[in-house]
Amino acid sequence: MIDQKHNLLTGDTFTNLNYPKTYGSIQKGTYRLGAYLYCLPDELENIEHYLWKFVTRTARTKRPVIDYENFQFIRAGWEWSVFQRDDKTVIKIPAGIFPEICDPQYLKNTEFSYHQLLRFFPKHFVANTSFARNKNANVQLQEFVFGDVNVVNGHGTSYRLRLNLIDFARSALEMLAAWNWLPDFDIRKSQDGFTLRNVMFAGDTPKIIDFTSYYDAFRLYPARTTSQVLYTKQLIQELLEFLTRS
Repeated sequence: MIDQKHNLLTGDTFTNLNYPKTYGSIQKGTYRLGAYLYCLPDELENIEHYLWKFVTRTARTKRPVIDYENFQFIRAGWEWSVFQRDDKTVIKIPAGIFPEICDPQYLKNTEFSYHQLLRFFPKHFVANTSFARNKNANVQLQEFVFGDVNVVNGHGTSYRLRLNLIDFARSALEMLAAWNWLPDFDIRKSQDGFTLRNVMFAGDTPKIIDFTSYYDAFRLYPARTTSQVLYTKQLIQELLEFLTRS
């Protein structure tokens, strides 16, 4: 481990052979960079930099799976490739970019996250999903969410969607307080409001469709968890304030 740490701190990066994998666990005390917690804070920041560099480079250079049992391909992310099964359901399979997504433990942890979300969010805010292993591969069968532009502003957001988003934001704050974790909703301020890039708006209903994040900033190392929780809490509170006053 000392040699690996030395290599990282002198400029070498992670490779396919030595990068720290993630298995999607949201359990407190589980850290992707757990093997490096003896490092100094600035050293941990450098190691995270190298991990991010490896992850983004790998995602750019690997082609995701786009063919599966003659189903229509919809999209792919770092974790899953999504195919339309029928008018009501999609199938998600590992995208083939990072091999640990195929591990049974990753599916088990994804299902655990899904059930925890259902404890905090109204059921209709979480896309109905089942989980299985098929031919030694992880599979999610999920309701087909016909999403719309996920922009929240003062003039184009319906009254009903606004009320739902207030409930959504309050639920998110409750889960964040309980778990020091949330899925990657990718909430960003815009010129006249907010965007939630990883939350689908199905009519007037926000829908969570992803239950893990491959680069999970909440579960890298303890100091990163603290900073990510504070940042996310502040952002959601600002969204909630915007929704209640506009």
